[in-house]
Amino acid sequence: MNNNKILIIDDSKTIRQLFKKLLTDFFSNIFESPDSFLFATNGKEGLELLEENSSEILLVITDVFMPKVGGKEFVIKAIENHPNLKIIAASDKASKEEVIDLLKFGAIDFIDKKSFNKKIIVEKIKEPLKEIFLRKASISKIEEDTNRVSNQKKSCYNEVFDFLEKELQENHSNNEYQKLIILKNKFFTICT
Repeated sequence: MNNNKILIIDDSKTIRQLFKKLLTDFFSNIFESPDSFLFATNGKEGLELLEENSSEILLVITDVFMPKVGGKEFVIKAIENHPNLKIIAASDKASKEEVIDLLKFGAIDFIDKKSFNKKIIVEKIKEPLKEIFLRKASISKIEEDTNRVSNQKKSCYNEVFDFLEKELQENHSNNEYQKLIILKNKFFTICT
C-alpha cells in the first residue's frame, strides 16, 4: 500500500479536484492511488486529518480563506506540532501582507489560484517533494551505514571474544587469566 499522501485543504470541491488532477498527472509515481489524497474543507478538518496521518503526509496544500479554521491558523498549529511539515498556501484573494505572514508562520510557498498556472504549480510542488525524498534517502543511507558498522562491530567482538575464550581455557595461570580478562573487556569496549 502506498504511504505517500498529500493533504489538500480547500472549501471548494472544484479546487480540491483540480489539485488532485494536477498531482495525479505530474506526480503519478509518488501519488499512485486514490488513497494518496486526503481532502478537508477547512483547517479544522485538515488538522484532524494531519494528526491521524502525520507519518504518511508528505505535503499539504491549504487554502487561506475558509470557514471554521482558516489557512493562517492551520499553518500556525500544523507547524507547531509538525515543524518539518511542508505546507504550500494557496489563494486567489490573499494580499501581499497575508502571503508574507503565511511564509513567516511556516508555509514554504504560495500558489496564486487566480492564474492556476500548471507549470508554476508543478515547480512549487516538485521542490519540496525532491527535498523530502533526498532527506528520506539520506536517512536510509545513515541507517544502512549504522547497521553495517554495528554488524561489523558485533563480528569484531565475536571474533575477539572467541579467541580470548580459547586463550582463557588454555592459560590457567592466575596472572595470565587476569590479563586476558582485562584485554577482553578492552576489546568489548572498542567493538561496542
